Amino acid sequence: MGEILDQSASVSRTKPAFKLPTPNALLGDLTAATVAMLLTITYALSYGALIFSGPVESLRPYGFVLVLTATAILPLVVSLLSSLPFVLAGTDGNIAAVLAVVVATIAVDLGADARPEVVLSTVLIALSLSCCLTGLFLIALGAARAGQAVRFIPYPVTAGFLGATGWFVATGGLSVGSNIHFDVASLSTLATAAPWPRLLASMAVAGVLFIVMPRFRHYMTLPILIVVGIILHHTLFHFAGLSMDDLHRQGWLMFVPDLPLVNPWNAERMGAVDWSVLIAHWGDLVAIMLVTAVTILVNISGLEVAMARDADLDQDLRGHGIGVLIAGLAGGLVGYTSVSRSIALVKAGARTRFAGFAAGLMVLAVSLKGALIVEIVPTPILGGLLLYLGLDMMRQWTVRSFKQLSLIDWLTVIGILLIAIKFGFVTAVFAGLLAGCASFAASYSRIPVVRLRYNGESAESNVERAESDRKLLHDNGWQLLTMHLQGYLFFGTASSLLRQIRMARDNDQPFRYLVLDFRGVDDIDSSAVFSFERLRQLAERVGFTILFTSFSDRLSRRLRGAGLLTTASDDELARGVRLFDTLDHGLEWCEERILASLRPALSTPEPLATLLSSEFADPASAERFVAMLERRRVAKGSSLIKQGDISDDLYFLESGRVTVLVTFASGAVMRVRTMGPGTMVGELGFYLGMARSATVVADEPAIVYRLTRELLSEMGKTEPTLAGHFHEFMARRLSARLADKDRLLAAAIER
Repeated sequence: MGEILDQSASVSRTKPAFKLPTPNALLGDLTAATVAMLLTITYALSYGALIFSGPVESLRPYGFVLVLTATAILPLVVSLLSSLPFVLAGTDGNIAAVLAVVVATIAVDLGADARPEVVLSTVLIALSLSCCLTGLFLIALGAARAGQAVRFIPYPVTAGFLGATGWFVATGGLSVGSNIHFDVASLSTLATAAPWPRLLASMAVAGVLFIVMPRFRHYMTLPILIVVGIILHHTLFHFAGLSMDDLHRQGWLMFVPDLPLVNPWNAERMGAVDWSVLIAHWGDLVAIMLVTAVTILVNISGLEVAMARDADLDQDLRGHGIGVLIAGLAGGLVGYTSVSRSIALVKAGARTRFAGFAAGLMVLAVSLKGALIVEIVPTPILGGLLLYLGLDMMRQWTVRSFKQLSLIDWLTVIGILLIAIKFGFVTAVFAGLLAGCASFAASYSRIPVVRLRYNGESAESNVERAESDRKLLHDNGWQLLTMHLQGYLFFGTASSLLRQIRMARDNDQPFRYLVLDFRGVDDIDSSAVFSFERLRQLAERVGFTILFTSFSDRLSRRLRGAGLLTTASDDELARGVRLFDTLDHGLEWCEERILASLRPALSTPEPLATLLSSEFADPASAERFVAMLERRRVAKGSSLIKQGDISDDLYFLESGRVTVLVTFASGAVMRVRTMGPGTMVGELGFYLGMARSATVVADEPAIVYRLTRELLSEMGKTEPTLAGHFHEFMARRLSARLADKDRLLAAAIER
């Protein structure tokens, strides 16, 4: 297989294309097809006996025909249409266990007094109809490109399904070996009425397989064991003096006079169907469709790893759908690609797609003499093989998974297993889906809905203010709480958010403004909207304002429809929810109101010297420095600095407001900062001697003071002390900006 994998690894995905193999490849393909045929026939007989056991044991010859039909048709179609070149499809354990349960329950519902032709027709139509519907379902899934859905099925749910499948395969093996329908309710009957010699023989076969198979992993191990078992069986009973007829009468061999031709779609067969019972089992048909789709996706995903190839899951769904539909129309059963048999096909020497196709042809040819093959295989061997496969699946998906999963996930696996045993696969399917949804909701709700949280002491808007205003905002930063949200907000995460806000309000200082930033939120559901309504009621009751920022149009329409967004003017301190396009504008809105509550509005602007005095060595130094600068008036909308110009000056703002805008290569314009009285612009280009990195536009009439590089050089010569004070001032300003970023980073790390 190593050679095949090495060759496969160089190809990311193989499109289905059937070509006749070369003479060298033909020999390998035929050898692999022969081995695959032996394996397929062995499994087919076991699964046919499993499906038609218990109350429908008399119909077992029809079961063999259905299984062999599917096992012949599916390889012919799937090997040509699969995205993987070496696949072998047919009836397998998962679906055989489901079909066995469906057939048994239909037979029980028909009643013991039902006419044989009614039981036969109803069962055959149920199986063929489920096959056709499943084929159409798979084709639809592939056309809808739903193949990636397997990536979202929780592992515990899949493990629970497969573990339950193992249980039904194992109990089916006991039924085949003993010819008594076996389930939990029949334990007492089994202890008193079971044919223990055949039952013990089946257990012995399973025990041998458990011992030998893990130690000898060659693809020929199972066929050799089966052949050896058949030879030993017939040799022992020959020396015991029992003839073939004796073995048939005692149940050691199955008697099949002739495998019948099955056409479930003729008018006579359709007329004998009990449609009321069939319609009552519509849920079983849905279970068959879902189990088949999930198993196909899981198996193809497993073969991706085993064959070192990327598969097209949608293409494989369509290919399987076509094959299953044809099998259903021909009177066959549901089937799909088998991981173990596909790997065995590669190990046996397959080189092209022709190997799987040839295996189907060989199964079809052997099926024509099917009665002879069925009659020579002892029932304990078939039962023991099923018992081994079922117990091995249960061990893999329930015992081994205990070490791989958390306790909650493992209990989910066991819960789905027990539900399937007690109530059947249909109930287990819906329970698994509910468990998957609950598991996802619980897991997702554990992801922190608040990605980042800080107050006004740690971060501020992009409005640069005078040092006195900055100090006021820093000292009163407790009034503002900002939370960056993330993910999908639903009942779990929204409730967690509301709880965190309540705790912050109770344990910290009582903030006046709560800013919720939705930039990282994917979507919200109706329960989250209800939680926000409760948050609004809390805000009204205790007295704080809520701001939503970075909201998409879709989310804002949803909240406006719920009446959560206020349309009050900005001057009115309403207790509703306010909406802002960006976090920056929301923070600015809060800061303006915090400052307005801390100091009265000034009738006349403060002189620039007064605004800078606290940052110079003394007020006199600030006055002398400002006196040397060039005073200018800037009209509203005028550009003080243009992006790309040469940097040879910087500006101090005495009154008014200006905004720093960056234009990107795409033409998009973004606000970087807004500057108020006491601030400066253009310092980076001025000190570094680089071109202007942004444009500065006056938002309102402004008064600015200009410092040129020439004036600073002259100041250094004539007023060296004053120049030193200015450089200290610049160092203090730039250090304060770095300190602000450090506080924000520390707040992010702490949270």
